[in-house]
Amino acid sequence: MRVRLLLFQRTLMMDWLFPSIVATLIGTIVLASTYGFLYRSEKESYLAIWSLAWCVYALRFVFMLWYISIGPGQLKTVALMGNQLSALASGMLLLYGTYLFLNRGFPRPWAYLGLLSAAYIVFMAGISSSILHISLPIYLFLGGIYMWTGVMFLRHEKQAGESSKFVGSLFVLWGLHKANYPFVRPVLWLAPWGYMLAATLEFLIAVGMLMVYFQRVRRQVADSEADLRRAQSIAQVGSWRFDPDAGTVIPSEEARRIYGLWTRELSIQQVQTIPLPEYRQALNAHLKGLLERGTAYDIEFRIRRPTDGQIRDIHSVAEYDPEQKMVIGTIQDITERKQALETVRIHEDNLKTLFNAINESVCLLDRNGTLLAVNNTFAARLGQVASDCIGRSVYTFLPEAVAENRRAYNEEMVRTARPMTFEDERAGRWYHHRVFPILDPEGAVDRFAVYAMDITESKQREADRRRYEKELLNRNQFIETILDHLPIGLAVNYIEEGEAVYLNQKFEDIYGWPREDIRNIQDFFIKVHPDPVYREKIRSRIIKDIQSGDPKRMEWDNIEITAKTGDKRIVSAKNIPLYEQNLMISTVQDITERKQLEARLQQAQKMEAIGNLAGGIAHDFNNLLFPILGMSEMLLDDLPPGSPEYENAREILKAGKRAGDLVKQILAFSRQSENKKTPVSIQQILDEVLKLARSTIPSDIDISADIENDGGTVMADPTQLHQIAMNLITNAYHAVASAGGCITVRLKETALKADECPTPFLEPGPYAMMSVSDTGCGIDPVMLDKIFDPYFTTKEQGKGTGLGLAVVYGIVKEYRGDIRVESEMGKGTTFMVYLPLMTDSIETQTLESGEEEVTGTERILVVDDEEMIVNLETQMLERLGYQVTAHTASRAALDAFKANPDAYDLVMTDMTMPHMTGERLAGAMKSVRPDIPVIVCTGFSERISRDNAAAMGIDGFLMKPIVKSELAGIVRKVLDSFRSNAPGME
Repeated sequence: MRVRLLLFQRTLMMDWLFPSIVATLIGTIVLASTYGFLYRSEKESYLAIWSLAWCVYALRFVFMLWYISIGPGQLKTVALMGNQLSALASGMLLLYGTYLFLNRGFPRPWAYLGLLSAAYIVFMAGISSSILHISLPIYLFLGGIYMWTGVMFLRHEKQAGESSKFVGSLFVLWGLHKANYPFVRPVLWLAPWGYMLAATLEFLIAVGMLMVYFQRVRRQVADSEADLRRAQSIAQVGSWRFDPDAGTVIPSEEARRIYGLWTRELSIQQVQTIPLPEYRQALNAHLKGLLERGTAYDIEFRIRRPTDGQIRDIHSVAEYDPEQKMVIGTIQDITERKQALETVRIHEDNLKTLFNAINESVCLLDRNGTLLAVNNTFAARLGQVASDCIGRSVYTFLPEAVAENRRAYNEEMVRTARPMTFEDERAGRWYHHRVFPILDPEGAVDRFAVYAMDITESKQREADRRRYEKELLNRNQFIETILDHLPIGLAVNYIEEGEAVYLNQKFEDIYGWPREDIRNIQDFFIKVHPDPVYREKIRSRIIKDIQSGDPKRMEWDNIEITAKTGDKRIVSAKNIPLYEQNLMISTVQDITERKQLEARLQQAQKMEAIGNLAGGIAHDFNNLLFPILGMSEMLLDDLPPGSPEYENAREILKAGKRAGDLVKQILAFSRQSENKKTPVSIQQILDEVLKLARSTIPSDIDISADIENDGGTVMADPTQLHQIAMNLITNAYHAVASAGGCITVRLKETALKADECPTPFLEPGPYAMMSVSDTGCGIDPVMLDKIFDPYFTTKEQGKGTGLGLAVVYGIVKEYRGDIRVESEMGKGTTFMVYLPLMTDSIETQTLESGEEEVTGTERILVVDDEEMIVNLETQMLERLGYQVTAHTASRAALDAFKANPDAYDLVMTDMTMPHMTGERLAGAMKSVRPDIPVIVCTGFSERISRDNAAAMGIDGFLMKPIVKSELAGIVRKVLDSFRSNAPGME
């Protein structure tokens, strides 16, 4: 049964394998012949190698036919060995030819591997190993050869052409197929398909390699034609061909340019019209002789170009090509050459004239010193005529000592054949001589050309120059000393070379780099601007601005630089280009401090503007709060305590007071609130605040204090100092609340000198410095400029109003102090408050407690433009027992007062009213009756305060919203003061 199966397999293989091998063998022989034919015509070595590779590959199929045709035995082993060796050799030859095709050296490791594989085949065949054991490593190696050949075609597409992608991919596929062939060979049904795939890849690769070859040939032909065109253009020689049978002339591109032609093909009649008429007959005769007798011609003639009408001189050479049966010729435009020859002739005449016009001595001597030619200057210096000097020895015209030296010089030059220069003095004048030997065809000295220049004045100028250079050097050192001490940076750079000529000391100080490190512009940008994005932005801007040539665009501000230490600075620069001298002068200033001051000033201006707005809001808000507080206060008087109505009125009063506190906060950060300032010890305030903070802040937050006990006092409102400390501690608590941490409160006394003030807004003197630090999350640097803005907050909804730091800022500025903040993300924040200390010892005043309401029966004139406020003040005063007359218009009130001045004991007026302010109304009434007391009420006014009210003629001052007890006290106090003729001020 097994024998039958083997016979069946053998019969199956013979059915398809034998004819397939024969067909592939024939095709491979055709391919080898094709490559051999190409080699015979082109003589390219790689074509010979490829042809040999396909021949060896065909031999492989011969061995294969022999192998399948014979039975077991020694000859079958030889056939197997021949098949494997021919396959290996063809692969190595294909790879070697590819390296030659790509103009690359063949790597030796491949040759060593090939020899090792051949030895393996011989050895394995010698021990009668199976075909699988022989072919497995060999086919793997062949697969590697084919795939590497494909990689070579793919990697060197530029040398091999675009078709190399196709060939390289096929080689890779062939290599993969060859490598797996020993593994799929035992599968009999797959064998025909595998063999068909290999044969297909073989033919496609062979055809593809031909495509690559022909693509290279086409490219070489195109390059040759391009080179020919370039060569003709460079040499200004054009070629043309004339077909006598067709009567057409085909000029090259350069020939068309020379002739001024616009078409690629012309008739002979068109071409014959281009030469000038006087040359046409001779040209036709030459052409006729060339066609009839084959006589080549070499002629010159002139043409008029049809494109621009220029007349040009032409040199033409032509001969007849019997193989192509065409006339082939060249033309050359010799107009410039002929003009040059004429110019040379003119130049020769001019040189003769110039030779005699030279103002220095020139002569030509033979090697014995006989004069062959002299110019007029030479003869004049000797007191001779030029023609009389010719043929005489030059030594006869020189003093004996000078003549001896000249003979020695000439003998040395005859021996060495080298030029010589020397100077000598005769009759008080200095001469500089240059002697040039002229050689004969054998290289021996035949003549001397001598040029003698009178350098007496030059000698004097040289002495003067040296003296001037010394003075200039001293002056340059002086100038550099001045430049190094300039308050601005100065740089002088070469524009094209990008190199600094000079950098002064201030330039080095500003940029923070040694001058040697930043002289080169590339090094300068890399070191000064380490951030590549910012560096490219600045570099592009500078290049564009300089190229624009606009001086205004070459002035740059706000450029950030980085010193060698890593410090950041802001500079401004101005550039002045001197294009003719290839120089750029740059001046630089460090504006870091100025920018910081500007930022602080802008912040101060912004806070001032917000303060003005806050003052206006406070005025209107206080006018609204006054009726709320006053009415609720009177309702409390009228309602029985404990009743629901009484409790409701008390809640209204409480809400109104909270609103009043909010107005005070607004006025505090605008620094326009009216507060009573007394000498206060900050230590006592901080003790109270820390007690309150420790009782309200969770115990997991550590609060530490470092407070000097013997500090001075400040003139301030204790409530506001309490507010400053509490707001800062509350902010610190919010910063550490989520993750825990530490809050540190410090107080110390410090004396600031003029050059030690931490901010530009503090004057020298003693200060109390209070700081609150936390170890929380820190403040984003982007937010630092906004933290003192009203209503700006980074806290969650409901955890802050945004007024805390604004109030602190306003209070501190009102006390002529300043506040600084230092923060680092992830490490914490420190607020430092500077408050000026009192220099004089003043006893601390105690605040009066609330006074009992006092009444009276006097007559009071009430004036306010708000009717609701007038009614409220009237009710308050009437409940206190006073008789009230009310007006809502200031002019009507003034008219009523003027009508009966003695009808009133006191005038109470609003400050801000239409038509006439309270200040003007008080002045007008006092002009009628000087002893009438006046109280002014205001929600807010920049023009009046407790401090300046008396100077304005005001006897009492009240800030809205007004409570009844405060109204009762000020009215009674002012009335009593006037009654005792001692005007008081509250």
